[in-house]
Amino acid sequence: MLFLYMQIRQPIRNIQDFLLSTYFADGLRITIGVLLPSLILAQFSLLTYGMTLSLGALCVSVVDSPGPMVHRRNAMLVTTVLIFLFSIITGLTNKSHYFIGFLLAISSFIFSMFYIYGVRAASVGTAVLLIMVLSIDDVRPWQDVIIHALMVLAGSLWYTGLSYFVYRLRPFRLVQQSLSDSILEVAEFLREKAKFYHQNNNYDKTYADLLQLQVSVHEKQDAVRELLFRTREIVRDSSPEGRFLLLVFVDMVDLFEQVMSTYYNYQQLHDQFDKAGILSDYEMAIKRISYALDDIAFALKSGGKPVISKRLLIEIERLKIKINNLEKNNVNQEYSTIGIIALKNIEVNIENILARVKTIFSY
Repeated sequence: MLFLYMQIRQPIRNIQDFLLSTYFADGLRITIGVLLPSLILAQFSLLTYGMTLSLGALCVSVVDSPGPMVHRRNAMLVTTVLIFLFSIITGLTNKSHYFIGFLLAISSFIFSMFYIYGVRAASVGTAVLLIMVLSIDDVRPWQDVIIHALMVLAGSLWYTGLSYFVYRLRPFRLVQQSLSDSILEVAEFLREKAKFYHQNNNYDKTYADLLQLQVSVHEKQDAVRELLFRTREIVRDSSPEGRFLLLVFVDMVDLFEQVMSTYYNYQQLHDQFDKAGILSDYEMAIKRISYALDDIAFALKSGGKPVISKRLLIEIERLKIKINNLEKNNVNQEYSTIGIIALKNIEVNIENILARVKTIFSY
């Protein structure tokens, strides 16, 4: 029943997640920022100027990747200055093939070295090289070169202003989206770990998948951490929204550490309890917790209030009853005491994880 429900819900949720994601928001902002100048000026038969404005906006949009606003702003301003200068330099020197070839070679080497300082710095170099390549064959009088460079400057400033304006409208939006993505990764990690309780599981493949997911979760959490502690509204201001995001993030980090720290000899558990059928209940309980995390992640993006599933609470209570019944009926010592203790410990860990999930739901 749960599997059928998730099959029906998942495609709809995937579409909603995409529409509320950082990727869709970034794509929409860049599309508007790049195309709007051309579309407006085309109405006044000034498409050539509009295309130049769009070129400046396009070059700056290359560096406007997700991250703290202070980094994005600084990168866009540096890019604005550099593409303005190199637009002038390229326009004034492109009559000499030898000089422009030398300039392009030196610039390519220098800007490619920007990778040392990270992806965003490398994007700055890419934007400058882009404006050089697009201007290299455009020979025109020096007056037109200055006008062209000023139009590029205006386009880049337009996009920088648009990006900052969108950010100021909802300063916590990027943190919400990034935190939501990190929670989804934790939920996926839980679902993968639940496979250990599935009969005839391929343990080597599950361990390999868990390692990949662990790296992905850490990357997502590092991105959220950088956003949280470099966003002025969260660090300096004690706004309810900022405190809420910080609390959810701290709880999710603790929850993930708790999930990672638990390990049992799953092969021995299967050897003892497969015929009892209780391990499938563990798998189902863990999956339901992961679906609860999915609901939290979606609520962060959509701005809704998640409600914990009553079915999840019933599932945990049923699991406790089954363990107690298994222990009571173990009069013939069919199951080892160590095995039953392990089952109880796992159930306690699940309850602890559920308690933390409940705490997040209560915020």
